[in-house]
Amino acid sequence: KFENYIRDALDQGYTYIVDSNTYKDVMMGIADEYADARFLCFDDSEENVKSNMTHILYAQNEGSYLVGMMAAGMSKTGVVAVDVGVENPVINDFVTGYIQGVQDYDPNCKVVVSACGSWTEPAIMKSLVLDQARNNNADVFYQVAGGSGDGLFEAAMETNTWAIGVDSDQYQAYKDSENPEKAD
Repeated sequence: KFENYIRDALDQGYTYIVDSNTYKDVMMGIADEYADARFLCFDDSEENVKSNMTHILYAQNEGSYLVGMMAAGMSKTGVVAVDVGVENPVINDFVTGYIQGVQDYDPNCKVVVSACGSWTEPAIMKSLVLDQARNNNADVFYQVAGGSGDGLFEAAMETNTWAIGVDSDQYQAYKDSENPEKAD
């Protein structure tokens, strides 16, 4: 399925494909067919396996550290959360940076952590976040969860709490809601 999206984009004239190591094998499989295209695989340190492909690592913990400081500063309850799709070393690096930022801003601020077990289950994520808001009193949520993160935003809107996304501007998806300023 993802291969079809990449092929469609390339066939329409797009020349740069950027994605995570989740789809590295797909990109490697079609890179030779699209010699004029450039592929960037992030969260991967493998050196140029194809002449038109590059791999990069970045310090996701540093960005998440700043998000953690911001979340702790925004919290009125002293409880914040970080919710992920699937636990793995890269995602754990996001979590570690976030927790450190929270603790450096306010050592008394509690961090609740959960994983929904999937990148594509917003209903499960929504349930986790609703539980964190209602039972743990969390009022700021940070998602590193792919498509599952949509459930976090839905729950935050229902509970009138803050939602922070990752990797892309999720504000656009929620700007017409009753509380767009809470969909950052």
